[in-house]
Order: sequence, then structure tokens, then C-alpha cells
Amino acid sequence: MAKRSASQAEEGPWWAQEKPEDVFSSLLGSTISSKDFFAKYWEKEPLIISNGSAKRDGKLTQLFSREALDRILKKERIDFGLHLNSCRYVDGSREGMNPDENEETGEPARATAKRVWKLFDGDRATLQFHQPQQFQDSLWRLCSALESYFGCLVGSNVYMTPSESQGLAPHHDDVEVFIVQLEGRKHWRLYSPLDKLARSCSKDLE
Repeated sequence: MAKRSASQAEEGPWWAQEKPEDVFSSLLGSTISSKDFFAKYWEKEPLIISNGSAKRDGKLTQLFSREALDRILKKERIDFGLHLNSCRYVDGSREGMNPDENEETGEPARATAKRVWKLFDGDRATLQFHQPQQFQDSLWRLCSALESYFGCLVGSNVYMTPSESQGLAPHHDDVEVFIVQLEGRKHWRLYSPLDKLARSCSKDLE
């Protein structure tokens, strides 16, 4: 796990100084209260909140960015398969694009900035960065606040997809998911659940 410097620990995003319940309320925005969210939507149906209705003034951009990933790739040891995956979904088929392991040592290939941005910009691959809160203070602070609020483990993943591309097949997960779109434009498709409150992840669906 990456070590945080003293200066990083002292600095904090807006939610670092707020109570956990206020953090969650701010994420929901001004159009719905936490009470109504749990009564009407939690484990019942999806809720879509536009950026303009949230009480956050664009501050969620502190969470992550391409520049943040580039900085992490150049500073930390990031491995394909362990920390980061690359893939793309073309003509109904998902293609994994991680480089092969080192044949001599069996170690996973290192995700260097040069390698990662070639996959993203050149090969149009989607990047899946797993548990980036290990390396990004703004994310671990938010996860910590939500863990305190919900009383359970909270993790995060970052997905970056080039324009006019798709990385993943339609699927469902086995966890509660809050999606925050930070940059760009994306067309989302939501489907009726095949299994209400699924206890296992689905395979890739057509």
C-alpha cells in the first residue's frame, strides 16, 4: 500500500471535514433526502442524479482524473492483473488486453505510464483501476466516511474508456453500486434485473 506524506495527510477534500451522514447527503444532492432514498430506492430501483442537482459544486472532480492516474503510474509499482486491467468490447465480444506475465519470473507485467496510455489512446482499451483509494487520498477519505455511515466495507474502482468505445459487456454485480461520472460523456443503459438482489456476479450478457 502506498504511503502518504505528511502534507497529503493534512490536506483533504471537502468531505474530510464533514460528518459521514452529511457526506452521504451531499452525494445524493438537493433533490432527495437520505430518508427518502432508503425508503424509495435502496435495493428497489436505480436513482439517477444529475450533476446540477447535487450539493457539491463540482467538487467531486477531486476524486480522480487522468492526471491522477498518470502520476500514480509514474510513482508507484502498479501491476496488470493485480491493480489494473485493460480490455475492450467489440462486436459482442470482450477482449482482455493485459500484457503477458514475465516468462522467467512469473511476475505480472508492470503497468507503466507509457504502456497504459498506449493501450488507452492507441488501442482504445478501457482501463479498470482496482481499489485506487490505496494511492489517492481523496478516495480513501470518501470510502472511510461511507464505511462509517453504512457500517460495512466500502471499496472503489475507476473505469476510463476512450471516446466511441466500450470496455465491458452488459452484466450485473453482487454488490450495491454508486456510480459517479467525473468526466466526459457516456451513454448508460439500465436493464430490468434478471435476479433481484443477486448474490453472485453475472457472466457477460448479450
